[in-house]
Amino acid sequence: MVNYLSLGLFVISILVLIFGVVLSWFHYISCDFTLGENAFSFRKGFLSKKEVFIPYRQIENINIEQSFNFKMMGVSKLVIETASNDNTNGGEAEGFFDVIDSKIAENIREVILQKTNIQIAK
Repeated sequence: MVNYLSLGLFVISILVLIFGVVLSWFHYISCDFTLGENAFSFRKGFLSKKEVFIPYRQIENINIEQSFNFKMMGVSKLVIETASNDNTNGGEAEGFFDVIDSKIAENIREVILQKTNIQIAK
């Protein structure tokens, strides 16, 4: 006979895992960006939408962060720091994508660097 408690916990953990994957997928597909003539804009959010416009002249730094797990999946975190970043909002960057394809993140960074004339040391 099967232990119903173990089976119940197993089923619940599988459902939580599936819910987490579906929620992450919706978060991933609900992000959109535009590299305009004078500004970088992005929209994100599934239920509550947030749209941010960042003029290129305000961009000071662009970071691409990858943890070990992100490297395995081929994704990165793109962080765009602006002149208005300070510690009043907890030090959080004005523009960031939590999860974005690594190749797309590199392309975004290259285009923004060209438009802002920022030099990044490699």
